[in-house]
Amino acid sequence: MRDERGHAVVEVCVVGVLIVAVLVWLLGTLSGLHRAALGLSDAVREAGADAARAEDRSSAAAAIDRVAGAVLLDAGIDPRAVDLRWSASPGWPRGGRVDVALSYDVDVFPPALLGDLTPTISVTAAHSEIIDRYRSR
Repeated sequence: MRDERGHAVVEVCVVGVLIVAVLVWLLGTLSGLHRAALGLSDAVREAGADAARAEDRSSAAAAIDRVAGAVLLDAGIDPRAVDLRWSASPGWPRGGRVDVALSYDVDVFPPALLGDLTPTISVTAAHSEIIDRYRSR
C-alpha cells in the first residue's frame, strides 16, 4: 500500500483556490448588477421628474438626455451603452404622463476573457411621472 500522507493538504489548497475564485467572480457579477440597478432606477426617476417639469416635448427630450446621462455617469455607467426609451401623452397636456425606461446589459465575465461572446444579463428600470396640473407655462 502506498503512503498517501500529505495529499489532502494539496487537494484542499487546490479546491480552496477554485472556490475562492468562483466566489470572487460571483461577487463581482452581483456588484455589477446592483450598481446597474441602482444607477438605472435613479436615472429614470430623475429624468422623468425633469421631463414632467419641461415646457414641451423637445425640452423634455433634452432634459431626459441631460439628466439621465449625468446620473448614469455618476453611477459609473457609460450612457452610450444604455437603451433609453420614453413616451409622453399626446399634446403634452397638464396631468398627462411621461414614461421613461432604460435597459443596460451587464457583462457576466470580463470582455477580455471571451471577447464578443461574453454573456450578459439585462437590467431594466422604468418610471412614470405626471405632468404638473397646476404649473404655469
